[in-house]
Amino acid sequence: MKSPSILIVPGVGDAYWALTKIESFIHKNGFLKPHIKIWNLSVPRSKEYIQMHDFIATAEYVDISKDDIFHRSYMTPGYDLVENVHGYDFFICPNGSLRHGYSLQQILPDLDTNWYPSLRMSSNTDDLEDSFRERHGDYIVARFSNIGMWREWEKHLPGSEICDLLLSLQEEIGYKILLAGFQPGSLADEIVKRDGEGRITNMTEKVPFREHLALIKAAKGLIGYASGNLILSVSFHKPTLLFWSDYFHKNFAENCVPPESVADWYFPLRVEEYNQEDSVATLKYLMS
Repeated sequence: MKSPSILIVPGVGDAYWALTKIESFIHKNGFLKPHIKIWNLSVPRSKEYIQMHDFIATAEYVDISKDDIFHRSYMTPGYDLVENVHGYDFFICPNGSLRHGYSLQQILPDLDTNWYPSLRMSSNTDDLEDSFRERHGDYIVARFSNIGMWREWEKHLPGSEICDLLLSLQEEIGYKILLAGFQPGSLADEIVKRDGEGRITNMTEKVPFREHLALIKAAKGLIGYASGNLILSVSFHKPTLLFWSDYFHKNFAENCVPPESVADWYFPLRVEEYNQEDSVATLKYLMS
């Protein structure tokens, strides 16, 4: 028996999708706990999350420049499980297959898909969740960004519309809204300024990942652009409304989350078809 080294791509969502398969993979092959190597980019993101899984030995970032394998693994099928990539035993990346409309159950179908991995939460996680509730009462987390691929999404859902959406959401549901994941300044500050009554709070300062998970777990609902952190909220059974784009295959938004979550506690909407009234009503339904 050996502890294999497994290379994965860097995002939190990327890690979640790979890890849904890795536990079954190591058990089926009789491996010891694997050492996860995270293809590092400029902003480290997923190490803390990966280290929370009991079936993982270690996780570390490795400095490998983007190459053809990296780009193709995101865009094309065929990189679900590849041996001997950059000197590591295995490379596991379901992203390309998801992008082409396959579900995680169809990807590496001989392996079980564990949508709800057991996580080693820190001893003070419950205290952190209680602290968020005591400070903010019942609240909704809103997470939007205007960098990378999301910059293009602004053409359909610009900052002014996001501001109107969150103000309307607060008025309709009545819960406080906590802004997370926004870029510092600009839009988050504008939303708080337009609110002017303390109903919306800017939480965009950098917080430890475990604290961010506690923020999600204590929330009554979540809304925002599709991102790894909000995909985790679906795995925590939190009412979640995510905005996707035609940038992804039409099936991606439902194939990358637990099937039973769709239209129960999770719903995807496309920014190209954005409607404020429908968005507010959808989250309100998920939270009912």
